[in-house]
Amino acid sequence: MRLAVRETGLRLEMTVSDDRRGVPSTEIEQLFFADRQAVHALVLLRRRLQGLFGRSFQLAVRSEIGEGTTVIMRIPLQTRLEFIGRAAGNHNRGHWRSDVD
Repeated sequence: MRLAVRETGLRLEMTVSDDRRGVPSTEIEQLFFADRQAVHALVLLRRRLQGLFGRSFQLAVRSEIGEGTTVIMRIPLQTRLEFIGRAAGNHNRGHWRSDVD
């Protein structure tokens, strides 16, 4: 398993890869993101990212049989001002705070 984190412009990109057996690329959406009773961790991650970043995040999965699987997540970089409250679920009551006191 490999983990890579890098800054790409105004985004932070995190990549997790393995070299295990992989899945057919045509089945990625069904296997990892389909609505069903047994929820996959990537479904939960997608929901959390939507709550935190709205439509400004990217979550992608690439996989091929015999090639392994790669999950790529891109989120906006924070500026010197950090939005407080979103992560705690207080979407309507958040406030801005500078990281310099």
